[in-house]
Amino acid sequence: MTIKTALPRAALATLALLACPHPASAVCTPLLDLPFVGDFEITLDPDFPPNLLYVTNVGDTDLANLATPTPHNISVAVIDGNDGTANGAPVRIATNYVGNAGINGPEFLHTTLAGNVMGILFNGPSGVHAAFRPVGAAATQFDVDLLGAGFAAVDEPPALPGTTPFSYPGGGFPDGVSYQSFGGLCGNPARSGSKCYGGLGDGVLAPVDWFAGNEGLTDVYSQMHPTLPGVVILSACRGPLSCGLYRGVLAGGGAMAPAPAGANNTAHFELLTSLGVSHGRRETLRGERIPQSGTIIWAVARVNPLTPNDNTIEFFSESAAGVLTSRHSIPNASKVEHFRLLQSATDLYLDYQVRDVAAAVGSYRVRIQQSAPWAPLGFGAPDHYWTQDPHGVELVWLPGPAVAATPIAYYASASVLGTSYVCRGLLAP
Repeated sequence: MTIKTALPRAALATLALLACPHPASAVCTPLLDLPFVGDFEITLDPDFPPNLLYVTNVGDTDLANLATPTPHNISVAVIDGNDGTANGAPVRIATNYVGNAGINGPEFLHTTLAGNVMGILFNGPSGVHAAFRPVGAAATQFDVDLLGAGFAAVDEPPALPGTTPFSYPGGGFPDGVSYQSFGGLCGNPARSGSKCYGGLGDGVLAPVDWFAGNEGLTDVYSQMHPTLPGVVILSACRGPLSCGLYRGVLAGGGAMAPAPAGANNTAHFELLTSLGVSHGRRETLRGERIPQSGTIIWAVARVNPLTPNDNTIEFFSESAAGVLTSRHSIPNASKVEHFRLLQSATDLYLDYQVRDVAAAVGSYRVRIQQSAPWAPLGFGAPDHYWTQDPHGVELVWLPGPAVAATPIAYYASASVLGTSYVCRGLLAP
């Protein structure tokens, strides 16, 4: 993207800094090498440590004309893992993105298929399309399909086998061989569900929400397990005051394995723990491993029935046998949503958002620490690190040694002279 102005770059940086929302705890510095128009994601690059990768979609489909969507671009850039700045401008890797501009953009995937390669999944004309980076390629060279072959058309990555039109990739691909999508038909119109799960090469995906609904579960929100391939965890209800966390197992071919027999289980889902009332908000279930101890932590929100505008954030640890134990809670959290769990070298961070409560709007992080599996768990107080509209804010760990005192960065949108950019702030642990 070209900056249409004669102002010097230093002046642009100053203007962008003034235009960028300032969080309470740090300054958000504009990165003028990262212009963008849509949604963006940032992840560690396992092949080029300590650097990170940045991906964004450029453009928006006309929602009034979905029958003939207008394609746009996907671009990738490298971020320096020492200071969080851009290593050059984004490079275009796809021209057939047809999804939304500000939400549900491209997602990163590090797969163990085809020799440990990075991939980018996005909404294209036929559903979830994918571009992969071959082993030994340059950091921004995403130019082969799932089987390692070049694209039939330049910069037009093909669709994955099991996808259907209007499918978007969901975030989080922990086992490297499975993925989740939403919005399509899971490859089987008779069993459509809002979320589909399966292997990257599967011809038919499992409609987990469809199974859950047919078995009497409502208010379903699901996520892949962070370490167990094929395992899906759900927050779901059997009534307004009878909600809980359930576990299901993919069986391949669009099927699910039977759940163990039990009075509180359904045909395919095993009740792990009761929550009482529904979570009530979107994307309020996440699980991840604490790097230093290996303990799996689940974070989930539930509604306070007497004060519906408030949530309690519950934290559970998961044993090797899959048993969940309540460990910590944060009461009176106002309408929380969009949970993410971020790993640093040693710790885990819950990152969550509040969008429609004026006094509390912004992004928050909660630090979770444990030095060994047998050691006590430590939960920090919520840090309100971003005090503006949190849409699109990304929390990232910078692994480079040059940022030892401020290893956590956040990235958000900034604007100067009508052009949007990404800005970066640094946070202490």
